Amino acid sequence: VAAPQRLLPDACLLRLYAAFKQATVGPAPPRSGQLDPKKRAKWQAWDAVRSLDIREARHLYCTLVTQFSAAAAAATPTRGGQPPTPTPKPTSA
Repeated sequence: VAAPQRLLPDACLLRLYAAFKQATVGPAPPRSGQLDPKKRAKWQAWDAVRSLDIREARHLYCTLVTQFSAAAAAATPTRGGQPPTPTPKPTSA
């Protein structure tokens, strides 16, 4: 089974993570010896936005979601190069 294809690169995911954590938790806690590269990258991204207050972090998160959603939608392949066919609405009898 092939791994699912990601729509967003790791750098975009880290920016989303950092904005979310800053908006919901506040500044990153002091860094302790992190040997796991993934955890270290997440902490560094979060720490990079420590100067944002909650309102700014929420705004950043919403802006990133909007930007990345539009980019992911544009990058999503469609069937036969055609836009998706809308589902017809049921008619009442």
